[in-house]
Amino acid sequence: MGERRIVDKTIRPQQVLTSLSPAQVTGRPANQLGVLPIGVYKGSAAFIDLDKLVNQPLVLAEKAYALDRIDDRDGKQVTLGAGAAVDSSGREKITVPSGEVWFLNRIVVSAPAADAGGAYLSVNVRISLWPDTAVTPDPDGKAYWSADKEPLGTPVTLDLPAQGELGEELRLPAGSVITLVATVKGAALAADTTASIIPYGRKGKALVE
Repeated sequence: MGERRIVDKTIRPQQVLTSLSPAQVTGRPANQLGVLPIGVYKGSAAFIDLDKLVNQPLVLAEKAYALDRIDDRDGKQVTLGAGAAVDSSGREKITVPSGEVWFLNRIVVSAPAADAGGAYLSVNVRISLWPDTAVTPDPDGKAYWSADKEPLGTPVTLDLPAQGELGEELRLPAGSVITLVATVKGAALAADTTASIIPYGRKGKALVE
């Protein structure tokens, strides 16, 4: 017979509670006893994480609601003026309003073909929720594409749930920002040139902060 392994199931304190405030104890009215939810995990006492147990699963319920449509009416444009030099850029932001949560399934980015002098706009989209891992981080978050795209008159359609993309809708809670970045390439612009971004999806019911 193999060696019998004895599992120590002694319940021991998992955390020192000397700094626990009344506000941290669930359901504690003033001058009354509260409730501190605990359970047993892998043979030891552990505090129940109500955020993981109750709050986070509500994300699945949020996306079942369709309170409004997100489409070209929520789009933005960025214009670079005539004479803008090569590698100069402009930005325009789309910010999720307070109290809302967005689920995006498609983003379409457009820019015109090169002008007579060979000037055109490259584009990228930055997501504020994603920390930029570059040596010098960008304050608007990580770029979706590792290298800029060049629409040149043909819109770039980003289907987020597709394989090779996110494989899922992009959830954007209140305050999240997606930023269109347009950069001059080829030559200085001969005339004002505009790039645009249109998000598609829906507004869910905000249940998770």
